[in-house]
Amino acid sequence: MAPNNALRDKTTAEVEALAAIANDESWGMISSEEVRARGVGTKETMVDEFMAGPKSELRCFFTGMMFVTRLPCPGWCDHHPGYLMRAMAWLPTLGMLIGLWVAAFIDAAAALAPPTVAAAASTGAGLWLTGCFHEDGLGDSLDGLGGGWTKAQIMRIMKDSRIGSYACMGLTLWTLSKVILLGELGPSVWEFGACAGQGPALVVAHAVARASSSPLIWKCAYVVDAEDAKGDFYGWVCRSRELLT
Repeated sequence: MAPNNALRDKTTAEVEALAAIANDESWGMISSEEVRARGVGTKETMVDEFMAGPKSELRCFFTGMMFVTRLPCPGWCDHHPGYLMRAMAWLPTLGMLIGLWVAAFIDAAAALAPPTVAAAASTGAGLWLTGCFHEDGLGDSLDGLGGGWTKAQIMRIMKDSRIGSYACMGLTLWTLSKVILLGELGPSVWEFGACAGQGPALVVAHAVARASSSPLIWKCAYVVDAEDAKGDFYGWVCRSRELLT
């Protein structure tokens, strides 16, 4: 469990002892060595060479789809950070498609069950499609900001893939609030220029939320930890920010 009680920074001896234990026991998780071996997510060239070469808009689309959903993508598509940056232009469209997916579930369930139950079914469908991608990030943030006092503590907690008490309670409250609020929106109304209710709200929310990614990544500096197992990938992402312009 990620530490959530703002413990003091560990001594060098304590860190070395914990590292020795971690090397002997994986606790069923992927080791940092396995994650680090993945490198930057692609076998292709770095930023300058990537920018000088031809770009495939179709690959940008599928890279975005691979990033935000668990749907199968063509074998020639990978997590190339350069294509991921360019895929930001497709995120609102992908968000709209995800919104249509969950809207279809909520409308179908609403014909058989009360609005709150339909909202729960729709939320479950969205969690499956996205692989709990966003909830995982929210949980890491809640654990880090709730359990750490210093920047180093927050970063260490957020890198821990296990869930802590702040994440557990925060995600529970978030999910309950989302389901209850969706249930209060009423049935979907699909009329040109007069859409309302649960379904249309989901489509708009998913599209707008993902549209915010580009300005946030372009405006805000990404925190890179060279010691992180994913440091190579995130370093590539940071150097690729100029691709958003």
